[in-house]
Amino acid sequence: MNNFLLEGHDPGGVMFIASLKKDDSLDVARSAMLDAIRAVATTEPPTDAEVERAKNAIASQYALALNNTAGVGLALSDWMGIGDWRLFFIHRDEVKQVTPAD
Repeated sequence: MNNFLLEGHDPGGVMFIASLKKDDSLDVARSAMLDAIRAVATTEPPTDAEVERAKNAIASQYALALNNTAGVGLALSDWMGIGDWRLFFIHRDEVKQVTPAD
């Protein structure tokens, strides 16, 4: 299962994607995905280690983007499309403050 955050100036949505083999059951996959999402939202919040791992992965993506001229241009143009190129840096800094309670 993969997920993609739909980033923007204001809180947005998130998209979850499951890749199945041809003979896998769509209903079983859908049920498993929804169960996992519900568990995180209600009974199994992320641990400190999981949150730190996610924050480190996001920080790494920002660092890679800033170390590549094309990456900087692409990242800033994406955020300009959202509303303001400075949101790139605001989002980067706000991710550092995220806790499991969030």
